[in-house]
Amino acid sequence: MESCVTIDHQVYIDDCLSPMIQEVQSQRPSQGVRDMLLLHDNARPHVHSDVRNFLEAKGLREIDHPPYSPDLAPCEFWLFDYIKERLDDEPCAETLATSVTNILHSIPATEYHKTFKKYIERLELCVLAEGDYFEHFMK
Repeated sequence: MESCVTIDHQVYIDDCLSPMIQEVQSQRPSQGVRDMLLLHDNARPHVHSDVRNFLEAKGLREIDHPPYSPDLAPCEFWLFDYIKERLDDEPCAETLATSVTNILHSIPATEYHKTFKKYIERLELCVLAEGDYFEHFMK
């Protein structure tokens, strides 16, 4: 993204969702996004009606994310720490962006599998806590 660009719902559709769907369709030509679920948080661009309509038109279903629940957001409980652990000091924004991109591209599939298992455990804890904050129950 260019500097000082606001990521609104249209940028999210054009620069994030559309390329992601095209990539999935190229990797799964017979199925595309069928039987896939999309998990994203409740950021304003994610919940905009145009985004929901776009996803529905593409046949991509969403997993609802409870409001005010960072303890259920994989970026919060896994990805940000994963990146920080592997990131060196960077002298400028450009090298920082390159380093983060390289880290993201190098994440092995096994890490994603572990994260989804953690996500399910966290969902179960959320149910047990009746929707209350449950991070203090984590080991």
